[in-house]
Amino acid sequence: MVEQKVRPLIDLYLQYPITYLSLSDLYTYEVIILLIYGIIVIFSFCTNFIAIIIFTFGRRSRSELSPFLLNLSVFNIIMTVYCIPFTITSLIFQRWLYPRALCIVLDVFKTFSVSGVLLTLIAIAIDRYCAVKYPLAIKIYSVHKRNLIALLIIWLLSIALAILWSPARSLPMQEKRLWVNSRSLLKSYIGSIDNVTDTSKSDYLLKSLHYQLVDTIQCVPNKNQRPVEVRRTILNFLQTYFFPLFILGFVYLRIAAMLWRRSNDGNNDLNGTTIITNNLFTHESIQFKKKLKQVSIYVWFFVKKTWVNETNVIFISM
Repeated sequence: MVEQKVRPLIDLYLQYPITYLSLSDLYTYEVIILLIYGIIVIFSFCTNFIAIIIFTFGRRSRSELSPFLLNLSVFNIIMTVYCIPFTITSLIFQRWLYPRALCIVLDVFKTFSVSGVLLTLIAIAIDRYCAVKYPLAIKIYSVHKRNLIALLIIWLLSIALAILWSPARSLPMQEKRLWVNSRSLLKSYIGSIDNVTDTSKSDYLLKSLHYQLVDTIQCVPNKNQRPVEVRRTILNFLQTYFFPLFILGFVYLRIAAMLWRRSNDGNNDLNGTTIITNNLFTHESIQFKKKLKQVSIYVWFFVKKTWVNETNVIFISM
């Protein structure tokens, strides 16, 4: 697994990336990052688990959107438990710490959970659009049946996308990386070797450094040997960012436009007589428009934040 120190340290440093074997090799801020992500994982799991209980057993919380929100919590838990911890630790330690086969399995889970979250958000947006655009026609169809079909489509599409992306994913690769017992000493040593007149400091630092080449597993796309990974990255960006953001933005803007037009409708027909009511300047209409603007901004930020939280796990390893 390990090569003996038979080559100069500076040559190894220039040729091989750095890796870390234990927590003692990490900087303080890297340990803090791991702790923060650990807290986020625990908090995310608890909140989504509570949401699942509420939407499943709570009578007051049941509505037309409850199945979608329940589905959203399920996909979030899948992402939280099966994807984020493995990805973050691999990013910090610069190597895959787990069984080789688990790398491929987790990549399938990433695509599955992210696709599920985004498709659920799109389904919610379309459902709200139909409720605003066709309030009477939508009541003809059973809410339970409509939601069941939508959820079935979401799960089937998520599974299909995860399976379709699997062949394009490169296998985990073996890579030699350099381990040193202290990165601060290594940095000082590299800075001292420029002094060719006095080598005492560099010699002292070199004696304090312990280093070795380690065989590591890298669970990242191999873009050099597999050009298809580049196309996969571009398509993944379109699938997990551009298309969902465009669809959600378009649908919610359409909803906002319809509600805006209705709030400005000042012609009320009563007993054959047209009564003009200038709702535009009424207090209620002004408050409605302010709330509509706020909701539009909140929706945009929610979509943006959701994408960042869910898909950074995929793009971190790209």
